[in-house]
Amino acid sequence: MGVVRLRLARFGRKNAPFYRIHAADSRSPRDGKFLERIGYYDPRAGKDGHKRIALNFERAKYWLSVGAQPSDVVRRIFFIAGLLPRPPLPRMPKKGSLSEGAGLVGVLDNEEEDNDSDEEGIANIVE
Repeated sequence: MGVVRLRLARFGRKNAPFYRIHAADSRSPRDGKFLERIGYYDPRAGKDGHKRIALNFERAKYWLSVGAQPSDVVRRIFFIAGLLPRPPLPRMPKKGSLSEGAGLVGVLDNEEEDNDSDEEGIANIVE
């Protein structure tokens, strides 16, 4: 048996999704064979305006304790439920940050020493 994943299986009809949270073998298809149903997630807002999530906390904790890997969406759902810490945010450099600009100027300065014929083109890029 492969790695156990905690992931969503899609149910419902067209334009009305409903997801069940399953513990499944990583090699099985999304909506296919699973080991256990842990809960559900309804992304459509109900009459109260909130999305619905139901989890069997004991079984979710068990699967996490034996090494099951949650998918990204399930990791976020578990964070909302309080089972896992906040998922890491991807580090994206800010546009025009000093670290990027300094590295670019350093590269262009090295090129300037190598090619004396393209001095005007390099000067325009640096400015």
